[in-house]
Amino acid sequence: MLLRNAVVPVLAFATSLGAQQPQSAPSSVLRLEDTAIVFVGGRTWAPQLLQVHYHAALSGGVYVISGRECTGCDAAQRLHVLPMGADARDTTFPQFWYPGTVLGEEGSEPFVRSRAFVGVCTPAPDTVLAIAASGENRDGKWSDSTFIVRGALGHASIHRVRGRAAIEQQAEQRIKQGVCREIPAIDGQFEG
Repeated sequence: MLLRNAVVPVLAFATSLGAQQPQSAPSSVLRLEDTAIVFVGGRTWAPQLLQVHYHAALSGGVYVISGRECTGCDAAQRLHVLPMGADARDTTFPQFWYPGTVLGEEGSEPFVRSRAFVGVCTPAPDTVLAIAASGENRDGKWSDSTFIVRGALGHASIHRVRGRAAIEQQAEQRIKQGVCREIPAIDGQFEG
C-alpha cells in the first residue's frame, strides 16, 4: 500500500530501465485491446495492465502507456514508461500517478494533483514525457515538482526540478505549435 503523504507523487523512481535491451520499435499503433497494444504489422504487446492505453513513443524504444492493475479495486491508474515487451508489474521501471487528482482512502481531499504532456514539450527537440505535479508531504504542506522523462536505447532518464509553472507554460506554448499534447486528466481517482 502506498502512503497517502508521499513527498513525491512518483510511485517508482528509476533512472534506467534495467539491462533489458529494446526490441525493434514498431511503426505505429493499429488498435488497443483491453489488455494489449496491437501495432501495424501485427506485433502485439500485453504489458499486464487492464484498460491499457498507448500515449507516446520516446526515443530508443521506450513507450508511455497507462492502465490499471485491476478492475473493481482501489488502485488508481498509473503512467508507465517501459521498453517494448516489458511487464508493467516490474517496479524497476518508472511509473507515475496518472494525471489529475488522486484521493486517499481516508477522505475526499486529494494528495496528488498533476498534469502530463507528451511530445516536443520543452525547448529541446526530443519527444519527452513531462509531468507537472503537486504532492502533499507528511507535514500537510504541498510541494511542486516537474519530471522530464527521456528515452534512449531502452532506458529512461528522469530529471526532476522544483516547481511546475515553467513546464506548464512551455508545454501550453508547444501545444499551440502542434508539437506537444496533454494527456487527458482523470480527477477523483482513489488509491486505497
